[in-house]
Parts: sequence; C-alpha cells; structure tokens
Amino acid sequence: MTRRQRGELERAVLEVLWDHGGWLTPAEVRDLLEADLAYTTVVTVLRRLFDKKLIAREVDGRAHAYRPHSTRDEYAAEAMAQVLADARDPVTALNHFVDTLGDDDRRQLTRLLRRRS
Repeated sequence: MTRRQRGELERAVLEVLWDHGGWLTPAEVRDLLEADLAYTTVVTVLRRLFDKKLIAREVDGRAHAYRPHSTRDEYAAEAMAQVLADARDPVTALNHFVDTLGDDDRRQLTRLLRRRS
C-alpha cells in the first residue's frame, strides 16, 4: 500500500463534497471516493476538516452529514490570500505570481482591478 502525501486525503474528501453538493454522510463520502478506505478513516478526515472550519456538520439520524463551507473557487481564493499573507514580502510574492500568469489571465486580472478602482 502506498502512503499518501500530506493533505491528499483531505483534498480528495473536499473534492467529493464539492462535486456532489448538499449534505453527505461519511458512508456516502467513502462510497464516492476512489479509494478503499475504512469508514473510521473517512470519519477522522471529516472531523479534521470540520475542526479546521472547512466543512459544516449536522446530525443525520445516528450519523453526521457534512458539506463544504465554501465553494471550490472561494477555497482557492482563501488559500491564495493566506499564502500571500504568510510571505515575508507580499509585494514581491505577488509580483512573482503575476509573472507566472498567462496573457489571458493577466488581462482578466487587469480588468478585475480596473472595475474595483
């Protein structure tokens, strides 16, 4: 059995929740994951994501059901903002990021910034 990279299973669970929308139980999440995982493993991952405030939880009979707090795009934006906040020099980090953008993305970013000013 190969060992997963750190965060890989959490990301896979988030992907299932984003893809299927609504509330899912741990058993439903396990069935939708493309991996042979124990129910308790899925419950542990869901609990960790809940503790990190990435997903919401509600009682569903004897189990809990879960859904993401934010969309995939909102999550990506929050992650980018956190990386920028963690940078020693955010302006330089942002400059390097803009340098990695393709022409279309750079034009779109320019349009977005103009609309906000």
